[in-house]
Amino acid sequence: MRKILSLSFSPTMADEIKKETEKNGYMSQSEFFRDIYRQWKENSFIPYLEEVPKKEITKEMRKKIEQTKKLKRSELFNI
Repeated sequence: MRKILSLSFSPTMADEIKKETEKNGYMSQSEFFRDIYRQWKENSFIPYLEEVPKKEITKEMRKKIEQTKKLKRSELFNI
């Protein structure tokens, strides 16, 4: 069962969210925010990995970290 969260935005922000939701083919604004949340969770591991001793991080992991660091905010959130 899902828990309902209520968010409040300025009219300008609400308009931008609506446009981005439609532009990116989301079925609803809820789907838009769930996607942003999932992408944030996927990328939230980066600070943790930077604390791990380098010898424990594989070359592949290091490459992914560097690629993610180079992404623009709009690329991270597909907006």
